[in-house]
Amino acid sequence: MSKINLVKYQSVIISISLILTIYLLGIEYIKPTNTDWLINGDLSTYQLGWKFFRFDEWRFPILSNPNYGIYLGGNLIYSDSIPLFAIIFKLFKFFLPENFQYFSIWIILCIYLQILFSLLILYKFSDDVLFSFIGSFFFIFATIFIHRSALHLSLFGQWIILFYFYSEFFNESKKFFWKKIIFLLSITIHFYFTIMITIIFVIEKFVKIIEKQN
Repeated sequence: MSKINLVKYQSVIISISLILTIYLLGIEYIKPTNTDWLINGDLSTYQLGWKFFRFDEWRFPILSNPNYGIYLGGNLIYSDSIPLFAIIFKLFKFFLPENFQYFSIWIILCIYLQILFSLLILYKFSDDVLFSFIGSFFFIFATIFIHRSALHLSLFGQWIILFYFYSEFFNESKKFFWKKIIFLLSITIHFYFTIMITIIFVIEKFVKIIEKQN
């Protein structure tokens, strides 16, 4: 089986990611300095959680966010503010504008990675780039994926599940390493993904035991 040249198709994947993000948000809301779309419902809690975390001092545990909410000992995970991005951008908080938000960046990245991993998985089975590209559209236009973009932004990171499945194609040493990375990443995105990956892992091991017995 030939190996796909991803560099060759990066511009296409990035372009599709930007176009779909513009369709979902509107071109004016892609800007990291535009927070007008984060003022209602659940979306406002994501931005508020990030702002309290950003302007607070570093604490231990690292996701402690006691100034957010009505109880002391709050944690960033309770506001679904995508802890992975919150930690990364807090490192550069002094260089960021006051009204900065990273959720539009997150949406673009999720669409990009959703295309990338679905493309890679399909190519492993088909060895056909065009078929794999067309097939990846089913992953980015899936209702369960698109619907999260307006409600639960952290759960938009469904590429983490695809990444886990793609890691099955690695050799044994790399597979073990990357599955640990994926598990840790899932914790910093949303714990639901951690539960899903754990369930998939348990089922996977159970199936292998049954296969060995047979």
